[in-house]
Amino acid sequence: MANPGQLERLQQWRNRPLRAKSIGDGVASIDRKVRQLHRRVGEFVDAWHTLLPVELHDNTCVTGIRGGVVDVVVESSAVSFEIDRRLREGLLDELRAACRGTVVRIKLRIGPLNGVLADKG
Repeated sequence: MANPGQLERLQQWRNRPLRAKSIGDGVASIDRKVRQLHRRVGEFVDAWHTLLPVELHDNTCVTGIRGGVVDVVVESSAVSFEIDRRLREGLLDELRAACRGTVVRIKLRIGPLNGVLADKG
């Protein structure tokens, strides 16, 4: 059986030393998260802009992707109808083929595009 002095020495030897965290670690972590987000959302947005006509994608705003469901805000019911028709005619399959991530469906919601993520310009 070890005496208390030996246990203390073992604990000091076995414990990992405290490491000073540099700003570089934080920046690297943020960079990694941004790259992951771009892979998930950025690829879809790029495909959305490429496959959808300009007059339609200028009236839309991709607000997020969660569980394979893409949330898109559209400016009017006419735009929603036209996009829904195109999705049913094969646009959804083209978007799925263009993205590495899983796209189960696209949920369209009518609303204002005055947010930060609006695709105007």
